[in-house]
Amino acid sequence: MTLLNSKFDVTSRDPHPNALAGLVIILDVADAPARDEYGTPTAGDIEPGHIVEMDTNGEAILAQGPVIGSAAPKLFAITVDGDVDHDGAAAHRITCIVGGGQFKTDKYVSTSYTISAPLAVGTSSNAGLLIPWTAATQQVYGYVGPEGLNTTTSLLDVIIPQGRG
Repeated sequence: MTLLNSKFDVTSRDPHPNALAGLVIILDVADAPARDEYGTPTAGDIEPGHIVEMDTNGEAILAQGPVIGSAAPKLFAITVDGDVDHDGAAAHRITCIVGGGQFKTDKYVSTSYTISAPLAVGTSSNAGLLIPWTAATQQVYGYVGPEGLNTTTSLLDVIIPQGRG
């Protein structure tokens, strides 16, 4: 847990060992940039805290919130590491957590957030970012946690229930 906390702010009050549930998966990044002409790794676009989904090849892409009713719900994951730093850019493989966790992230659309309000995943230019849930056609991904949006750290407290991956 120490290594995980050093890369991503995972919140736990350790109420019970079985309460710390979340499936950790490692995914290759789709359309990862190639190394430059000198062999130096090139950074990608996925950062820690982004929401990702798998494409049809099983590779990670920034998540796009589906329109419920015209599409099935998606399997989302929150990234623990990304492919923007040197080792991530070298491998373009990212660690993600599917469901079951409380996180603090800076990957959200700047707006107001209400504690316990549902969250969805953005689309288009907001792909991979959390947004307030505003319509029944949006897939609920998680909820604003008890600390809400911390204006000092600019981190949003997010609870993702088990099964909401």
